[in-house]
Amino acid sequence: MNINQLKEIFKQGMPDFVDFNNSGKKYHSEEYEYKKALSKWFHELFDDWFDRGPNSLSITDFKSCMNQLLNKKIPDINEIQNLTGWRDNKILLDQVLKDEEHSKKFMVLLHAMLVEGKKGTNVSGSLGDLLRWLIEVSCPYNLTKAFPSLFLFLWNPENHFFIKPQKLDQFLQYIGEQPLGTGKYLTTEEYARVLGIMNEIRTGIIDWHPRDMIDIHSFFWVVYSSWDMDVKKAIDDQSPMQKIMPNHFETSIYMEEVEATSKPPINLIYYGPPGTGKTYTLQKKLREEYTSMKTGEKYYDFVTFHQSYGYEEFVEGLRPVLATETISGQVRYEIRSGTFRKLCERARNRPNQKFAMVIDEINRGNISKIFGELITLIELDKRDPMNHESTPVEVRLPYSGELFSVPANVDIIGTMNTADRSLALIDTALRRRFEFVPLMPDSRDSDDAPLKGVSVTVGDQVINIPQLLGQMNRRIEALYDRDHTIGHAYFMSLIHVPDGLERFNELARIFRNRIMPLLEEYFFDDWQKISLVLADNQKASHGDPFACFVTANPDQEGDLSTLFGNDHELDVFATKKRFSLQDEAFDNPNAYIGIYRDN
Repeated sequence: MNINQLKEIFKQGMPDFVDFNNSGKKYHSEEYEYKKALSKWFHELFDDWFDRGPNSLSITDFKSCMNQLLNKKIPDINEIQNLTGWRDNKILLDQVLKDEEHSKKFMVLLHAMLVEGKKGTNVSGSLGDLLRWLIEVSCPYNLTKAFPSLFLFLWNPENHFFIKPQKLDQFLQYIGEQPLGTGKYLTTEEYARVLGIMNEIRTGIIDWHPRDMIDIHSFFWVVYSSWDMDVKKAIDDQSPMQKIMPNHFETSIYMEEVEATSKPPINLIYYGPPGTGKTYTLQKKLREEYTSMKTGEKYYDFVTFHQSYGYEEFVEGLRPVLATETISGQVRYEIRSGTFRKLCERARNRPNQKFAMVIDEINRGNISKIFGELITLIELDKRDPMNHESTPVEVRLPYSGELFSVPANVDIIGTMNTADRSLALIDTALRRRFEFVPLMPDSRDSDDAPLKGVSVTVGDQVINIPQLLGQMNRRIEALYDRDHTIGHAYFMSLIHVPDGLERFNELARIFRNRIMPLLEEYFFDDWQKISLVLADNQKASHGDPFACFVTANPDQEGDLSTLFGNDHELDVFATKKRFSLQDEAFDNPNAYIGIYRDN
């Protein structure tokens, strides 16, 4: 840590500053005055309660005082405190202090911490008790850092420091210190470490005569804000900050996160026939945009929709739990968060990082049943920007009764197999809220095409795979539609097999086990159309009787006599024409070449 460079950056943000006794109008009005007034307001609200004991206030009065502190205007300056945000305040008041039992426990633990905090900096006992309880009641990670430190800071600003989690972590990274880390609860050891760092800074700027930790907190905030205005410049080789940031690894992670959230949220669906690379494209996107290049951490969750998938698995619902503590082993039910809500909670604790909810086969689920009221919340203009500058749309969840919104740093990416259901049949609400990106079979003969140059050589015969696939798909589109064409991924395994007999055997396996069953499914046992797709009707003219995959019974009338006798009175033209697969064709190169050969 180069304290002189930190001081230089501070002076850039406060140009009229001399020292803390002659701080200038800008510093006094923007940083010191309102924090001092907030500390005074805290004492006015809680001094009597502190002196008389933790149970001297009713629950209603205690929560009223807490609400005034956090959400009402500070009398001396007529402003609302902005150290903590309105959303965090709401979580504390409505969820942590949700009933009389929780509020009583919080009052006792807070009172004990303030008693210890008034004596000095060692609050490991009472702070530890409060933190353990907050973890028990599922308090969000960042709030275990913000609120205990806020109350200590306001109660004894001479010795304690307020932690603004995300901002402090970035500041610690800037000066080469280990951040507290997102997704982690505060510990007494980490709080003591923060106090140690801030007291080092206090010693380093002693010539500026800091009066209390309010000055130290303001120093941190002004330096952070000056850096934050141009964070990329901060890591430039010529920047003074480069010399005070030895921890390049942590800084690069932060920059990676900042860059990720510079883009607006997306709702995106990749759609197309089977085998067109939807999953491959999605996996590539997840690796590049939602996986840390430095740590390998994955910032996404993956689910597959199906007919039985519902709101309870995706958002929240009741889950049976075997109560092992009872003799009878009765089943009780608990409210559990679903996959999407868990991801949103994780994203909210890390606002600088993009997260993704990945939904495979999104069209196979009942969208209204799964999303419920979230179908409104996922709209991009309804998201929570998490900057307290605009109000997101919130709904009260039906099971937990808690307010919920979708963070702006959560993308929703789905895949859709159009062979299962046409795009035209997709829920209108889903179509309006998502961008649809088509991924169609690629049989181009260009350098960036997946099957470029792929062929199968058998003796002096060469089977051109892109031409074969392209001609089959043109026929399928004419007989059915483009949503049921065949994807190039069906043939990608050929690339990894040596050319010659081994690759030809792989091609035969693909046709026998994958292409033919797919065509049978598409055309519902209409073998005449399958024959047309494979050009079997054109191959006869080339004099190779074993090149046709599908053959018709040439003696339809004789076949009827064999089956039903001579006196069957059936019209040969009215009965179903019988087709069969010719197994020899799969081992005949002409059967494949004949699919695309000019006739």
